[in-house]
Amino acid sequence: MPKYNELQQRLLDSGNLEVRAIEEEGKKIIEGYALTYNTRSKLLYNSFYEIIEPGAFDDVLRSEDLDVVYTFNHSRDIVMGRTKNNTLSLRSDEKGLFFRAMLPDTSDARDMFTLIKEGYVTENSFAFMPAKDGYSQKRLDDGTDLVTIKKVDKLQDVSSVVRPAYPNTSVKARADEEGEEKEVEETVVVNKAKLSNLIKEINSLIEIEEEVVVEDAVEEKSEDSKPDKNKKKKFLKLN
Repeated sequence: MPKYNELQQRLLDSGNLEVRAIEEEGKKIIEGYALTYNTRSKLLYNSFYEIIEPGAFDDVLRSEDLDVVYTFNHSRDIVMGRTKNNTLSLRSDEKGLFFRAMLPDTSDARDMFTLIKEGYVTENSFAFMPAKDGYSQKRLDDGTDLVTIKKVDKLQDVSSVVRPAYPNTSVKARADEEGEEKEVEETVVVNKAKLSNLIKEINSLIEIEEEVVVEDAVEEKSEDSKPDKNKKKKFLKLN
């Protein structure tokens, strides 16, 4: 279980929503849902599932000091919308938390608009902190927990991301002025850390095998047989 007194980041875990890149009166705009209500997440941290209830963001959105930014990959160095200057608007409806960001005329923003329009960036994410007593937890039959977020104390950002935190997530990007819809195929996300560990284990087995070969060669040499000097170790590597 994560410490819920710390900032949490969650990837939008739904394949039936849209991120749109549109142009209105010469302005580049990104809009979509940062999250959906009553949608059970995939297994998080290998220990629990999460649901956010409708109304969880009501108090946050009514706050006079609301200051949420729209970012790329949660980087606050690349801010492309902000509630403080009315370039980012947020709306809670029956589906979830909807955002609309009016992009600035910067190279980062123009690049982001193109990446979403062409379907290179297709996921949304958000960073939040639940209220101290704003969630409940119960144990499921399979030994995992189900956490229900009832009230959020802070919303830091909504973000479009290029690398999902959880595998097999996809949304559609509709970007051109005619509203032509482009389907984005799901991709398989490889956990490089696990793959690297697996390759290390395989290489260890290869080393053991080579040691056995050398020992056999020494025994053969004692019988006037020379080992093959051209034998080389073969190792796998992670590109």
